Amino acid sequence: MSAAFKDNARPRLRFDLRGGQTLGDRSRKGSRYAIRQCGETQLAVLANGLEGRPYAGRVAECTVNSFVESAAPAFAREPRTEPGIILRHATERTHQEIATLGARWSLSGGLGTNLLAVSVSPQSERLHYVYAGDALLMRLNSGRIEELTLLHSEGAIVDSTIGIGIELLYCEDRGVAIAPGDQFVVASTGLYALKDSTIADILTKAPSAKSAVDALLHAVERRKHVFRGDTTVVVLQVGEEGA
Repeated sequence: MSAAFKDNARPRLRFDLRGGQTLGDRSRKGSRYAIRQCGETQLAVLANGLEGRPYAGRVAECTVNSFVESAAPAFAREPRTEPGIILRHATERTHQEIATLGARWSLSGGLGTNLLAVSVSPQSERLHYVYAGDALLMRLNSGRIEELTLLHSEGAIVDSTIGIGIELLYCEDRGVAIAPGDQFVVASTGLYALKDSTIADILTKAPSAKSAVDALLHAVERRKHVFRGDTTVVVLQVGEEGA
């Protein structure tokens, strides 16, 4: 391989993906998350139990487990399959499993959770995501926070809930282009206790994904008077191998 070719080769992306939680005061609401390495793909899944619904935390845990059990083997086994297809299939399967669980438990109105899942891999150089219901996906763009997901209050997706109805399922099939220096945040709505400018400042100053997660959760804890529920945060920092 010539030196000129090596100099023109694009650097391989490196991902720093970390998550954490702070527990709130409302025991009826719970969020769960998981981060998995699936071959070359990294997967993060967040489920947030619906407030006022029974077994919110347990259902969120079942949702995350079901999604991971479907998506993780598919990413590892089928690296050339479009990520959006895998994410959509895992979401539909998870929805059916949670709906079946609600029927088995004979619960009026069924069981339901909000869901957000993202995947990244060095080969695609894109972030793919799928979501149903309320969950936050943010990107730090030129020092400002850009929200990539739509909440109930901002559109007609109130009926889009895992286990109850996913008539409106948002799946970014083409993905979002990523490059070294990019940062993304996956979070439950508890992160709304912070202003966008505060989130942007924390991300800009954080040297690692873990330090960003810790700082965000610490800031949320200091504002419990604004949002008293639990909060889950996952941060993705994109870099270059060898940098």
